[in-house]
Amino acid sequence: MLHLNRFRIPCLSYVYSGVWYMMFPSYWALNMIVAVFIRTTVRNPSRHEQPCYEQFLYLLLIVPVYGVILLISAPVALVALLIWIPLQFFRRPYLYSYRTNKHNTAWWTNIQQRHSISLATINACLMPEAISKLNNLKNSKTRCVRMGKCIVSCQTRQHIQIFVESPSELDQEQQSWEGWCRKNPTVSGNDPDSRKSSDTPAESNGDVGQVAIQICKDSSSTDSETEAENKPLTEKTSSVGSNGSIGFDSNKPQDATAPRTAEIYSKANQAFAGTVNNVKTFNFGTVPSSPKQTSLEVNSLDTHLNRHKLNAGDDWCTSSVISHFPPDLDFICCQEVFDYRIAKLLTDKLHEWFEHVVYDVGIWSWKSNHLLLNSGLVFASRYPILDCDFKAFNNCVKEDSLACKGLLMVKVQIGESEDGKRIVGYINNTHLQSLPAYGGIRVTQMNSILDWCNGFFDETRNCDEIISFYVLCGDFNFDTMSTCDSNQHNHDLFKHFIDPCRNRTGHDHEWTVGTEMIQRGLYDDDVSTPDGLHRILLDDDIRGSYIEDVEMDNVDGDESNSNTGRRRIDYIMYNNSRLTDSIVCNVEEYNFVTQLATLTDHIPVRMKLSMGPLGEESPASDESCV
Repeated sequence: MLHLNRFRIPCLSYVYSGVWYMMFPSYWALNMIVAVFIRTTVRNPSRHEQPCYEQFLYLLLIVPVYGVILLISAPVALVALLIWIPLQFFRRPYLYSYRTNKHNTAWWTNIQQRHSISLATINACLMPEAISKLNNLKNSKTRCVRMGKCIVSCQTRQHIQIFVESPSELDQEQQSWEGWCRKNPTVSGNDPDSRKSSDTPAESNGDVGQVAIQICKDSSSTDSETEAENKPLTEKTSSVGSNGSIGFDSNKPQDATAPRTAEIYSKANQAFAGTVNNVKTFNFGTVPSSPKQTSLEVNSLDTHLNRHKLNAGDDWCTSSVISHFPPDLDFICCQEVFDYRIAKLLTDKLHEWFEHVVYDVGIWSWKSNHLLLNSGLVFASRYPILDCDFKAFNNCVKEDSLACKGLLMVKVQIGESEDGKRIVGYINNTHLQSLPAYGGIRVTQMNSILDWCNGFFDETRNCDEIISFYVLCGDFNFDTMSTCDSNQHNHDLFKHFIDPCRNRTGHDHEWTVGTEMIQRGLYDDDVSTPDGLHRILLDDDIRGSYIEDVEMDNVDGDESNSNTGRRRIDYIMYNNSRLTDSIVCNVEEYNFVTQLATLTDHIPVRMKLSMGPLGEESPASDESCV
């Protein structure tokens, strides 16, 4: 059951809101007083140039102002607190928000065809200002707005796909690579003649090789946008298709419009060459054998794509460090969004792309969180949410005892089969005990996660539904390689869920990078931009200066795999055993995203999961894929 209000009795919601506004001035003033005396390493040139006495006068004036506000509002806040505490015992564990937007989702109807979902997990570190500054982050409200804009803008912007015509296998047998380059001069940069002809159209036989730069429209575009008027670039030699692609017809003669065509054609080649040169694994020395067209998606100029074999049979996936979120996110799981005002602001931003959001998650009691902070968990979905539940850990210690950490379990519907059966999936979002010394507590919490996942699954499962995916993600606060975390990465949880980044117990694949940043270096010039952080993650030599290292003993003399900057504590895992018998999941893409540089102290993780009939080969397993 989804909860739209905090309380079963609607009038209590108004009472709660009124009491909160009475308490807020004291809460805000106390928060700001503490935050003033906590320094971060963020560089403020204007303040840095001020003399010391001016900074002292600033503190001397601003602190008394906050103090006066606190003293004036304290009596009212104390009275409101006496009303606020009893209300917590009647409060529901989360709030569900729904808001329609103009973007449509890809509804899965034919289970005989493959379907993909894209999921990201983000430790947002959106806390009250004083706590945020303890983590070397400031201005939580500003960071929240920027974070929401970054995520949504990547989903709503147009993205570019470049399709390169490649010959069939029969063509490869009949002609050499050089001959093919001469027939397609603009695709190859190896032959001198082809480089010469890239500036002007081919004149030998009047043919122009076919290159299409496709600007992919948002899948949710309205019919009026899709049916936009197609205006030809030239009368006979080029046209703009309804899908936004620029096509060059090699069979039409070149007349007076040829110079204009040559100009467009040259720009297309330059854009294509400039993009491909930054993709390290795209090799023009080998002609792709299949499919007939190879698609290369341009998300940023610094995209680093690698294909790596997973530890599960013959499945393959594309793993990458990318500078921006791919424009296909279906779900987002956030942690450490502890402040209700920030959570509401983030929800409003995410609603521009995600229609369904669960936020303000937590159970308020003295045992779970000392009546202070919620769980910090937020879940956003483009697909309808069918059911939701939250369970709180009862064994957190130290500063974690001030927050209601736990497990948020969500059931979503992503389609409906032709025979009327709902196609559903399960996503679980969690945040475990922090600090390396408390591994035993995390082991107990993982035991609880398995029990709660089983219980929620049994309670909400319907025999008439098709279960297409089952995912667990979040901030686990331990890595799978450190020797001191061995009791955690050997837990039974990893027998039930598949971690695509694990090569074997205690070892990650070599392409993985760490997700926990060293807080004192968050604002260094090298990592203060998405592209800069992207380059650092790919550099084994200096990555450890900004990303936490694992503490791993070399076993069997294996020193080939550098452990510098590879403490990966944010996970996205999946389970195939709970799916409907005819469905199987494969990891299609796995990304470490650097777009939120300086906005959080974690590296967001994104995974694209492909679902389809058992026995059908996943698109990611096609060796011709880039």
